[in-house]
Formats: sequence, structure tokens, C-alpha cells
Amino acid sequence: MNQEEKKNKISFHIIAIVCIVLFCFAISPVTMQNDTYYTIKIGEWITEHGIDMQDHFSWHEDLPYTYPHWAYDTGIYLIYHLGELTGIENGGMLFIYLSTCILASILGILIYHTARKLTKNDVISFLLTLAVIYLLKDFIAARAQLVSYIIFVLEVLFIE
Repeated sequence: MNQEEKKNKISFHIIAIVCIVLFCFAISPVTMQNDTYYTIKIGEWITEHGIDMQDHFSWHEDLPYTYPHWAYDTGIYLIYHLGELTGIENGGMLFIYLSTCILASILGILIYHTARKLTKNDVISFLLTLAVIYLLKDFIAARAQLVSYIIFVLEVLFIE
């Protein structure tokens, strides 16, 4: 491969990644789910009181509860709190939306990189990535499942 071909290949990768990031920002929903508010509250509880294996937000008192994604809950609460500290109106929700867009972009870039490794074709990998992200658009939300998708793609990448 000569110098010109390498330069074109790098240019295509940069353009593809920018397009994937823009596409992920475009399809990320602006509205928050009920689970987002629950996640923020659980993260706040963990930050203030630690993990005590009790559900403090149910109808029943002292219901045993295992925090399956305590790290994500705590991180989302800290992002929300950081947004509230900025003084921007609804800054917490804006920061959570931006973090969701960033996680969706990371997922898209990882899918692109994994597809490139599997198909050995940049154009097909780019188109496949856009199709996969489009099909996942209903599942892109401020929830721990987005991190699970990222971990799954990383597993496939590392296996290959």
C-alpha cells in the first residue's frame, strides 16, 4: 500500500467516525425514562449512605435488594449533580443526555472497529455500523444496558 492509499484510508476512517458520532447524537432520545430518575435517586442514596442491600424506594419497608449496577447508578448521579452545580437550567438532565450520547458514540465506534476487523472492508463496516445503531435506537437511553452493549461489543472484539 503506497502513501496515497494510506492517507485515503485514514481520511475515510476519520470521516466515518465523525459521521457515526453525529448519527449517534442525532438518534439519542432527548426525553428521559422513568428509570433515569430512579437511577439518579439510587446513585444519590449510594453516594450518601453506601450499599446496604435494602430497597428504600419500594412500598415495603426493608425489602432486600441487590444493586445490580451500582457503579452506573453512582456515576449517573455524579454526572447529574455536576450538571446541577453548573447553574444551567436543567443542567443535570443536559449532562445525562450528553453522557448518553457519548456512550452511544462509543458503542458506534466500537461496532465500526469490530466490523472492520471481521469484514476487512471499511465501507461495509461503516454501513453495517449505521444500520446496527439505527436498529438499537429504541434501546439507547440513560440506563445501564447501554454500558452492557458496550461490554458485549468489546467481548466480541477481544475474542476476534
